[in-house]
Amino acid sequence: MNTIEPPPLPSQSKVGIASFVCCLSSIGFFILGVIVSMMMVASLRSNPQPPTGFLMTMGAFMTLSVLLMPASLVLGVISLFSKGKKNLFGIIAVCLSGFMCLFMVPLLAAIAVPNFLRARIRAQAVTLVNDVRMIQSAAEQYGIENEFSRSDTVSFDDLVQADYFKKGSKIHQGQSSMTFPRELTYGAVFTEIHPGRKLEVPEVYRNLFTPTLNTHDRIWE
Repeated sequence: MNTIEPPPLPSQSKVGIASFVCCLSSIGFFILGVIVSMMMVASLRSNPQPPTGFLMTMGAFMTLSVLLMPASLVLGVISLFSKGKKNLFGIIAVCLSGFMCLFMVPLLAAIAVPNFLRARIRAQAVTLVNDVRMIQSAAEQYGIENEFSRSDTVSFDDLVQADYFKKGSKIHQGQSSMTFPRELTYGAVFTEIHPGRKLEVPEVYRNLFTPTLNTHDRIWE
């Protein structure tokens, strides 16, 4: 008596499984990016110097998440048209990818973009503070070399003419990492520098970074 073997059960679509894996990876990278973003914000509160490592890591995670999301969606749709295969993983991937496209991408923009802008502004502020310190050091050296008295002053333009700054550099042109209008260049603002006194970042520069940075933020110290 011949036995009739039941037909083999259809296996899961390999394309659907690949779609599901891409989807889970995209979600995982997104979560890691959010965690790194939160760590970066916490770090900015105690350290005025923008954490470059956090920025690069967050950018890498978010980029991978965004790239894997459409790949998962495309593979999931392809798996739905696979004949003779189970498409459970493909269906789940399409649903999750669609959810991420509709809800997670705006959330990503709401979290990542402000943090990137905030870190960029802080980086520009740090560069400005370093420029002011360089100007002060140059003024002190100029005062020593020219035997200044306590009341003597020097201008930024005098320091430029004396070649205290590298020619062609931003500071040599009276600019910082952000472009100043003519009335706010270093030459226009630092017209009287006392070599024996600490040179503070003027209020006119601090106002350029509000409201992201308060004019009394510790970064200006």
